[in-house]
Amino acid sequence: MGNYNKIKKLLIIGNGEWAKKLEKIITFESEIEVEVVSAQEIVRNELAIDLNDPIWIATRPSTQLKILNLVKSPKIILEKPLFVNLEEYNQLC
Repeated sequence: MGNYNKIKKLLIIGNGEWAKKLEKIITFESEIEVEVVSAQEIVRNELAIDLNDPIWIATRPSTQLKILNLVKSPKIILEKPLFVNLEEYNQLC
């Protein structure tokens, strides 16, 4: 399992069905402590997240950019493309 056995906590940002499934799979298959937080709560309240633990962003691409501006973590998992065209790429850079 490589370095995954060193992970103790995981924050999943998203409140859809996929985030709930991820939580169930990860907690069933490992001893990792999982916390699921609503993307809307983070974006609406502009909650800054500064963690050393991995963060899994399980949201639409348009929401991912907003969240990435608030998240400070060296370990981020994005499950969808960050941008879908050159215009979105230029906005990011």
